Amino acid sequence: MKFLFYFFLVLLLFYNTLLSQELVPTETSVTIYQNNYASIRQKVEFNLTTSPGFLNFVIPSSNVIPYSLSLTTRGEILEQSFSQPLDQNTLWKDKAIGVNVTVFAPNGQSFKGKLVHFSDFGFILNTNEQKTVYIKDLEGYTLVFENHPYPEPEKSKLVWFVKPEKIGQNSGELVYHTIGINWSGKYFIYLDDEKERLSLNAFASITNNSGINFENVNLKLVEGKLNVLSSPVQYVNAGLEMMTARTVNFKFEQEEQLFDFFEYTFPSKVNLKNSETKLLNIFKALDVPYKKTYKYVLGIYPVLNKKDKPLIEISFTNKKENNLGRLLPKGIVDLYTQSKTGLEFVGSSEIQSIPIGDVAVLNAGNVSDLAVEVKKAEHIQYSTTLGERRYTVVCYNFKNKEASVVIEYFDTKPLSLVSTNFKPQAEESSRLVFNIPIKPNSSVELRFAVQAGE
Repeated sequence: MKFLFYFFLVLLLFYNTLLSQELVPTETSVTIYQNNYASIRQKVEFNLTTSPGFLNFVIPSSNVIPYSLSLTTRGEILEQSFSQPLDQNTLWKDKAIGVNVTVFAPNGQSFKGKLVHFSDFGFILNTNEQKTVYIKDLEGYTLVFENHPYPEPEKSKLVWFVKPEKIGQNSGELVYHTIGINWSGKYFIYLDDEKERLSLNAFASITNNSGINFENVNLKLVEGKLNVLSSPVQYVNAGLEMMTARTVNFKFEQEEQLFDFFEYTFPSKVNLKNSETKLLNIFKALDVPYKKTYKYVLGIYPVLNKKDKPLIEISFTNKKENNLGRLLPKGIVDLYTQSKTGLEFVGSSEIQSIPIGDVAVLNAGNVSDLAVEVKKAEHIQYSTTLGERRYTVVCYNFKNKEASVVIEYFDTKPLSLVSTNFKPQAEESSRLVFNIPIKPNSSVELRFAVQAGE
């Protein structure tokens, strides 16, 4: 009975496929978002000789979200059906009953016969010597089947029942979504430390692990994370590792506003192969002024008598006067500087989306020849809600030129400054910022006290 059931299912699918027509894509557009998601639009053509009639589309990857598929045409869509392939392994095992096999046992013994039972847990074989062999554990056994090849894997399919505008050639648009494809910004920044100017090359880094090869497609990239409902389907290819990487030197057109996101349109058609990461040029900016800051973040309960190296921060403002003035998508930044022997890598950083007018702050690592040491951190409690905190911080400069360290203090409660030997650069409800200048090969002591609490 089980075999007859599968037989009629296969017959039904074959009949449906025989009467249906394939959608033929004529142009493909891909829009990639920054949360491992893409939308695909395809102009399609089809030829229906009956009205109504069946159309089908083979879903190219298990990463495609089935409930996102939509076909629009001048005709009328009467029905849309999603068809998953039958369990090929189960069908193959059911059809293996009665097949001649050769069995190789773990001890080297072999025997031939016909299968009368076969599962993942064992098999029963009637041998050519009129014996019955029952094996309940397949480990160590090898079965060689005669004239029983394993079927090629099938893909899911979508079938439409369509009443076309006219009999014959028609056109439409197919839209579907897929996971497993993502993009982010990739920046190469070259610092001129003497002039405090940088040049910036911005790329879009696109990783395609969708299981689909996109060839000769129109490409758009959307900056921003849109809300996507989770799918009940289990996707298996989204975590595949990058296999190859290529760089293409073309430039994107000026970005445009799309809803509440930003959209980059690539001016020429591109290929995005599966398991490939590709860099596409977005723009280049020269002679951008930047500021280098040595920063130490001071918490409420610091470690005492330990010399810490301040962070190196590179910051610049995204505005036209600085030869920028366009959205900087989130991504990874590689920093380089010019030395006597050529370009030298000096650190990587990550930035979030930087809109026009905002400041990009890059962390290049820790400076070697400056240090900050907290000598005292006293806490005096006046009441359950109010207390005083007193700090002594020593800043060391081992350079042969003057330098300054920014000390940024954060508190968990509202604070007010009680006393200090350096006027703060910024004073907020729970934050103080001190800029401490230090002469060459010397040290400076910062002392301050705050009241914290209500």
